[in-house]
Amino acid sequence: MGEHQWLQTALAAYQPTEEPLMAYERVYRRLFLDLIEKNPRCLWRDDFSPGHITGSLLVANLDLSKVLLMHHPKLDLWLQFGGHCDGDGNVYRVALRELEEESGITPDMTVGNGGIFDLDIQCIPPRKDEPEHLHFDMRFLARFNEKTPIPGSSENLTMRWFTLDEAEGLVTPGHGRWRMVQKLRQMRDVTHGRA
Repeated sequence: MGEHQWLQTALAAYQPTEEPLMAYERVYRRLFLDLIEKNPRCLWRDDFSPGHITGSLLVANLDLSKVLLMHHPKLDLWLQFGGHCDGDGNVYRVALRELEEESGITPDMTVGNGGIFDLDIQCIPPRKDEPEHLHFDMRFLARFNEKTPIPGSSENLTMRWFTLDEAEGLVTPGHGRWRMVQKLRQMRDVTHGRA
């Protein structure tokens, strides 16, 4: 159970509030904890019952007015950076690794605290060698100076900065990515004294 210790500690520290924006996450948090308790292989991408934990990172600029998203060619969607844990129980480290692999942005180029920013569970449709399954996505937030050139990577993904309004328009209200944009708005309002 050692590889799950980081997960359990991170989930214990993350307490979604009662406000409607986080209502789903209160349920998701319990489902994450149940998965960890009942499924010792939940960190591996080949575990499909009911699914596995993934890690992703939402990159915002320094004043939280924009987000950097990548275009996923297979899904034809603009997404945050992220991917599979491949056995690594430190999901923040996983998210940082995926950011570097997909964008070339290294951890030392970002500002983040490693605390959970959001929890989401997504149904992944069947593919040729994988059944339908769930991604238990643990999401983090990091800031990156938008004036710094994005190094890029061998994955050659298209990346673009979106204002919060533009990012919000990419998904339907209530969607997990929509919720993250709302959280950024709240953080920005507090930071700029608008709360």
